[in-house]
Amino acid sequence: MISACGASGQDSLYCEIDDYILDIHLKSMEEPVIHYDGKLHPYSFGGYTYYYARERMQTSGTIKIKGKSYRVEGISWFDRQYGDLYHAIFKGWQWFAIELFDGPSIMLYDFIEQDCETERFGSITDKNKQQSTVLHHHQYEVIVLDTWQCPHTRIKFPSGWKIKLEDIEFTIEPLVKDQTLKAKHIFWIGPEYWEGACNVFDENDNVIGQAYVELNGFAHRLLSIEVAKQGNIDVGI
Repeated sequence: MISACGASGQDSLYCEIDDYILDIHLKSMEEPVIHYDGKLHPYSFGGYTYYYARERMQTSGTIKIKGKSYRVEGISWFDRQYGDLYHAIFKGWQWFAIELFDGPSIMLYDFIEQDCETERFGSITDKNKQQSTVLHHHQYEVIVLDTWQCPHTRIKFPSGWKIKLEDIEFTIEPLVKDQTLKAKHIFWIGPEYWEGACNVFDENDNVIGQAYVELNGFAHRLLSIEVAKQGNIDVGI
């Protein structure tokens, strides 16, 4: 059983999976970050989107494991994107929600296909001023430092990144390599993707923040390779 309900910056989440029960409540601490000025954004490759985020939500509740209940609390990042995303899903992306301990919150939406460069964008939120600024595609760079191949799906994912902005540079590393989601259902065209928790490091390998990363579209690349092999076409990734 899974349920999510709420409005106006307050939400409740409930989830039961096997012997685990999560029951938490979230309340926004800041004004939402409104992407695309709150308007419908038509993608250059087809489809459209609306997009906003609540980057800091006070979170409290319980998690129950095999009948034993534990109190939990923290800060959550709520991301909401909707629209006609069919074409975007096939293009694929690297998405980063980054929280620096003594700095801003940063979102990066990094499409992986070369013809999507102008659709790459991000935002940076100054927690002191509670103001958000758009990051255009030429104002940041995402460099993949390593890859990891999932032993269950054979999909090869990026695994470690260097992020360069105009006045800041840091690296991101997964807390655990295997954070692959392998859901099986009929209505989602890309059920096998990577999504998980990461640490953020400065140039001296000090932990300066935390991040959540989503990688979608890499399963399609594996499928393209398999099709190419059957047709005796040499394709690399």
